[in-house]
Amino acid sequence: MINFKSVFYFHLYIKSILIIVFVLYVFNDVCDHQETLIRFEGGVAASLSHTAFSAKNYRDIKIHGTQAELYGNTAINEIMVSYFSGKEEKYPIDLPDEVTGGHLGGDYYLMESLYKFFNGEEVKELSLLDVSLESHLMSFAAEESRKAIGKTVDIK
Repeated sequence: MINFKSVFYFHLYIKSILIIVFVLYVFNDVCDHQETLIRFEGGVAASLSHTAFSAKNYRDIKIHGTQAELYGNTAINEIMVSYFSGKEEKYPIDLPDEVTGGHLGGDYYLMESLYKFFNGEEVKELSLLDVSLESHLMSFAAEESRKAIGKTVDIK
């Protein structure tokens, strides 16, 4: 007699292996880490680093100026300003519970803004089209550069 439960589990096992093989080894061209260097008009430079390999998911930012550097980190909920004179200031970040979700709250707030918009409520959080287009063009240029193994991509 055929044990249908065993056949079912064997089918799931084979299906799982095929999914792993195809996603990880055949059709997956998603990068797992990337360094992007950006030079803006006027000589301002920026870099963006991301990795899929992290024990903790958080975002941080460093801004270097002529008199100080600013460091923000969502893992410790703090912004620190380190002046080159030696003085340091720390500011706590009060993160609402929503930011623990997808994209540190971006998914939540996007859906909330769309809900408000479609229900005739005022929406202040939506980014302007020109800002959204510019950031997306930068993202597409970074991907083009990655696929071309570091080719410089100019955005006009």
